[in-house]
Amino acid sequence: MSRIRAVIFDFGGVIYRQPNPQHMARWLHLFGIRDLGLLSVMNTSPLDSQLVMDIMTGKLAEQQVWVDLAKSWRVRPGILHFIRRRGFSARRVNHDLLAFLSHLRPHLRTAILTNAGTDFRDTFCSIYRLPDLVDQVIISAEEQIAKPDKRLYHLAAERLGVSPEEAIFVDDMPVNVEGALEAGMQAFLHTNVQFTIQQIRGMLAEAE
Repeated sequence: MSRIRAVIFDFGGVIYRQPNPQHMARWLHLFGIRDLGLLSVMNTSPLDSQLVMDIMTGKLAEQQVWVDLAKSWRVRPGILHFIRRRGFSARRVNHDLLAFLSHLRPHLRTAILTNAGTDFRDTFCSIYRLPDLVDQVIISAEEQIAKPDKRLYHLAAERLGVSPEEAIFVDDMPVNVEGALEAGMQAFLHTNVQFTIQQIRGMLAEAE
């Protein structure tokens, strides 16, 4: 096994538990909203949805998506703001996992590599102070490349000053883990916090 010099985590689904689509659907129904098309693709790979690809690569600004939804749903801006804020709960953060990643510094380089839209840095990054906890926050919309495109993994390694072989990548979507492996990284699928922490510790010990 190559020497490990960096650990990279996905955000949504790993550090941050995504809102349950069924719970979100109930909230939307309370406001008389029946068009749940966006919810159906919320956890979809960009490879499977052109809409998701356009959002995640920055071709379609998140603000524009919400403006279009407001028109489609015929709701007031205040209601739409409330719906969006439902996705920004501190209770959804895996604080133990985020603390573990942060504590790997300064011995290892660390990063968050996320498929996210144009608002991510002004919302999640600011709310949870992510840039203070890791060395790099790399957002697909800003780079105009989305996982599992191997160019994004190579970019992450370059930003951290390591080779892909020297990085561990963790994601909750198999297609993104496969993309990291094809890019030359050491990678595995996140299932729960305990497993991920134990897996990384084991890989670090094996690489010594």
